[in-house]
Amino acid sequence: MEEQKRRAGGRPAGSGEQLPARDRARQSRQSRAAQGSTRLDFFLDPAQAGQLAELMEQWGMSTRKEAVQHALSIVHQTISKTRKATA
Repeated sequence: MEEQKRRAGGRPAGSGEQLPARDRARQSRQSRAAQGSTRLDFFLDPAQAGQLAELMEQWGMSTRKEAVQHALSIVHQTISKTRKATA
């Protein structure tokens, strides 16, 4: 009964927060994949890694993910403008 009183106000047993970190990460990856997200897992050459670090500093970003997403957005906008101009 003491156990039930302590759990009454908290999360139910078996909720996502109760899972080990590895299992929570797996659930998150599976959920994102189901939503259509693409997972990128690759290494950059040292020169490219340096360029990414420079862009992160210039853009004031703290994560590589943010910088890659921003760069991809810029490239996409540039290509879209180029295509419209030539059409």
